[in-house]
Amino acid sequence: MTDLRRCDYVFPDERPCTHAADHRGRHGAKPTFQELVNLELAHPISSPAKQTAIDELGIGQARYYQLVNAMVNSPTAAERYPDTIERLRRSRTRALSSRSPVTPRTR
Repeated sequence: MTDLRRCDYVFPDERPCTHAADHRGRHGAKPTFQELVNLELAHPISSPAKQTAIDELGIGQARYYQLVNAMVNSPTAAERYPDTIERLRRSRTRALSSRSPVTPRTR
Protein backbone atom coordinates (compact mmCIF):
# COMPACT_ATOMS: atom_id res chain seq x y z
CA MET A 1 0.00 0.00 0.00
CA THR A 2 1.37 3.41 -0.90
CA ASP A 3 1.54 6.25 1.54
CA LEU A 4 -0.93 8.83 0.25
CA ARG A 5 0.48 11.48 2.58
CA ARG A 6 3.87 11.42 0.84
CA CYS A 7 4.05 13.87 -2.00
CA ASP A 8 6.78 14.70 -4.46
CA TYR A 9 4.55 16.74 -6.75
CA VAL A 10 6.18 20.01 -7.73
CA PHE A 11 6.09 20.03 -11.52
CA PRO A 12 2.98 20.42 -13.65
CA ASP A 13 3.90 17.54 -15.97
CA GLU A 14 4.24 15.01 -13.15
CA ARG A 15 1.39 13.09 -11.55
CA PRO A 16 -0.98 15.17 -9.44
CA CYS A 17 -0.72 14.61 -5.73
CA THR A 18 -3.61 13.17 -3.75
CA HIS A 19 -3.63 15.86 -1.10
CA ALA A 20 -3.09 19.12 -2.99
CA ALA A 21 -5.02 21.08 -0.37
CA ASP A 22 -2.06 20.60 2.00
CA HIS A 23 0.14 22.54 -0.40
CA ARG A 24 -2.00 25.61 -0.74
CA GLY A 25 -0.52 28.72 0.79
CA ARG A 26 -2.30 31.36 2.79
CA HIS A 27 -3.71 32.78 -0.42
CA GLY A 28 -5.02 29.43 -1.69
CA ALA A 29 -2.50 28.83 -4.48
CA LYS A 30 0.45 26.48 -4.53
CA PRO A 31 3.68 28.04 -5.80
CA THR A 32 4.56 26.85 -9.28
CA PHE A 33 7.82 25.29 -10.34
CA GLN A 34 8.66 28.46 -12.21
CA GLU A 35 8.07 30.63 -9.12
CA LEU A 36 10.44 28.49 -7.05
CA VAL A 37 13.15 28.61 -9.70
CA ASN A 38 12.73 32.36 -10.22
CA LEU A 39 13.02 33.01 -6.50
CA GLU A 40 16.18 30.88 -6.26
CA LEU A 41 17.68 32.67 -9.26
CA ALA A 42 16.85 36.09 -7.83
CA HIS A 43 18.01 35.24 -4.31
CA PRO A 44 20.74 32.58 -4.40
CA ILE A 45 21.72 33.10 -0.75
CA SER A 46 19.58 33.52 2.32
CA SER A 47 18.82 37.14 3.05
CA PRO A 48 16.00 39.25 4.44
CA ALA A 49 14.90 39.95 0.86
CA LYS A 50 14.68 36.21 0.17
CA GLN A 51 12.63 35.65 3.32
CA THR A 52 10.27 38.44 2.25
CA ALA A 53 9.94 36.91 -1.23
CA ILE A 54 9.12 33.51 0.32
CA ASP A 55 6.46 35.14 2.48
CA GLU A 56 4.99 36.78 -0.62
CA LEU A 57 4.50 33.33 -2.17
CA GLY A 58 1.95 32.75 0.55
CA ILE A 59 3.61 29.72 2.14
CA GLY A 60 5.75 29.32 5.21
CA GLN A 61 9.50 29.21 5.00
CA ALA A 62 9.66 25.58 6.10
CA ARG A 63 7.25 24.54 3.33
CA TYR A 64 9.24 26.57 0.80
CA TYR A 65 12.43 24.71 1.63
CA GLN A 66 10.57 21.36 1.52
CA LEU A 67 9.40 22.18 -2.01
CA VAL A 68 12.90 23.29 -3.03
CA ASN A 69 14.33 20.05 -1.64
CA ALA A 70 11.79 18.04 -3.65
CA MET A 71 12.71 20.09 -6.70
CA VAL A 72 16.42 19.31 -6.20
CA ASN A 73 15.60 15.58 -6.19
CA SER A 74 13.51 15.77 -9.35
CA PRO A 75 14.97 14.64 -12.69
CA THR A 76 12.59 17.03 -14.43
CA ALA A 77 14.15 20.00 -12.66
CA ALA A 78 17.66 18.81 -13.45
CA GLU A 79 16.74 18.71 -17.14
CA ARG A 80 15.12 22.14 -17.19
CA TYR A 81 17.54 24.11 -15.01
CA PRO A 82 20.74 22.09 -14.60
CA ASP A 83 22.88 24.97 -13.31
CA THR A 84 20.39 26.06 -10.65
CA ILE A 85 19.70 22.50 -9.49
CA GLU A 86 23.42 21.69 -9.33
CA ARG A 87 24.05 24.82 -7.22
CA LEU A 88 21.22 23.81 -4.86
CA ARG A 89 22.58 20.27 -4.61
CA ARG A 90 26.05 21.56 -3.71
CA SER A 91 24.52 23.89 -1.13
CA ARG A 92 22.52 21.04 0.41
CA THR A 93 25.59 18.79 0.52
CA ARG A 94 27.64 21.51 2.23
CA ALA A 95 24.89 22.11 4.79
CA LEU A 96 24.54 18.41 5.56
CA SER A 97 28.28 17.85 5.88
CA SER A 98 28.71 20.82 8.20
CA ARG A 99 26.25 19.43 10.74
CA SER A 100 27.70 17.78 13.80
CA PRO A 101 27.28 14.02 13.89
CA VAL A 102 24.82 12.71 16.43
CA THR A 103 26.63 11.20 19.39
CA PRO A 104 24.95 9.07 22.02
CA ARG A 105 24.60 10.58 25.45
CA THR A 106 26.49 9.03 28.31
CA ARG A 107 25.18 9.00 31.84
